[in-house]
Amino acid sequence: MEPSQTDTSTVLTESRDVLYGDPSQDITLQNVYQLLINMNGRLTSIETGMTQVTQMNRTLSTLAKNFSELKTKVNEVESKVQKINVRCEKSESEISQIKTQHGNLDKQLKNLHVNNKEVNNNLQSLSDFMDDFKVKHDNNVKDVKQIRSSVSRVANDLDDRTTELRSEIKSALSGAREEHEELRNKVIDLQCRSMKNNLVFTGIQESEHENTEQVVKDFIRKELHISDWIELGNVHRFGSGARAGKRGRPRPIVTRFIFYKDLARVLSNTYRLKGKSFGSQPTIPGRN
Repeated sequence: MEPSQTDTSTVLTESRDVLYGDPSQDITLQNVYQLLINMNGRLTSIETGMTQVTQMNRTLSTLAKNFSELKTKVNEVESKVQKINVRCEKSESEISQIKTQHGNLDKQLKNLHVNNKEVNNNLQSLSDFMDDFKVKHDNNVKDVKQIRSSVSRVANDLDDRTTELRSEIKSALSGAREEHEELRNKVIDLQCRSMKNNLVFTGIQESEHENTEQVVKDFIRKELHISDWIELGNVHRFGSGARAGKRGRPRPIVTRFIFYKDLARVLSNTYRLKGKSFGSQPTIPGRN
């Protein structure tokens, strides 16, 4: 039996003896007072024990609540652990891919090393080429200086020769201009002589496959009322205008008279064309 239960039993026995009497001892106020003190102490001890029990119950409730929360957290942790496991599996797959890529990178690095060696060799060759080029360039610079000196001398000679040639050309051009003017005057005179017997008729309609000479003779006979025989040379249409079968102003006809007297007769009768769509005029140099 626990000590607290023994003390309680002893107190109860003593109280029973006091209340009902014990033949072996006398009942005194001192005994009753001492009994009450003992009972009060025991009751206080019981109250303290009950308070501790209440606190223990509260503690147990708190522990149960904490255990429930802990269980919930454990479940959450287990869920997170599962997710972490899934991520770990993915990470392992990614790590495997990274290893594969790393292997490929190693191969590429080896190829780069090989290419780097080739580049170094090419750079060395380029350096040798540049050295040779520099030597040749220096030689070319010397040659260019010599050429410039020669060109300068030639340029001076050319300047002198050019001055002489300009003087000669000016003199030749002056003579050529005089000759050209003389020839021009002669050509104009010849043109005037050759065109003296020419006459241009306008407004005469053009037909397809026409005999232009006969067209002019018919025109002279019908419109100018000259029925005598007239000897004509070259007769043809020229310039721009409406061709056969086209609407618009017809092309003019240039006519060469063999005899000037026939031309004069035609010109004297051109007054008959006044008010009509026809016309005639002598040719001059520069127009035919």
